[in-house]
Amino acid sequence: MRLFSTADLIADIDYFRLLTQTDINRANMHRIIVSDIFGRTSALEKIAEALPGDVDIFDPYDTKHMGFSNEAEAYACFSSEVGLDTYTDKLSKKVAAQSKQIDLLGFSVGASAIWKISNQEESKNVSSALCFYGSQIRDHIDITPIFPVRLFSLRLNHIF
Repeated sequence: MRLFSTADLIADIDYFRLLTQTDINRANMHRIIVSDIFGRTSALEKIAEALPGDVDIFDPYDTKHMGFSNEAEAYACFSSEVGLDTYTDKLSKKVAAQSKQIDLLGFSVGASAIWKISNQEESKNVSSALCFYGSQIRDHIDITPIFPVRLFSLRLNHIF
């Protein structure tokens, strides 16, 4: 099992491409990157540029670069201004509005939001999802996804 962080993914972009492209026919697939509490960042934009096909970034702050100075600031803003339920509802609407098959790629709270919509009828046009470090998934283990979901997490997480 390979363990990595978002920074490792950016550093090893060829491995990341391999994870997100299961076969040659998926190279033109539409993908949506679902961000963490930091929202749209240059790191996510770098990932989006490196992926094949049409790639959008979905974030909790409606594409605004927030420029948080630390995780505590990002968490406080996300918790008070958005929250997981609102983020999940917005993602569900975005996914339902897609006219073609899509792949989802989520980080942290974005992964948790993907997991929460993975059993909804509105997600029928999702082909697959990769979810990295979705810590809130543990609170929703009763969900049975209607599309393939690959979960990546830490082997040990001393916080929980």
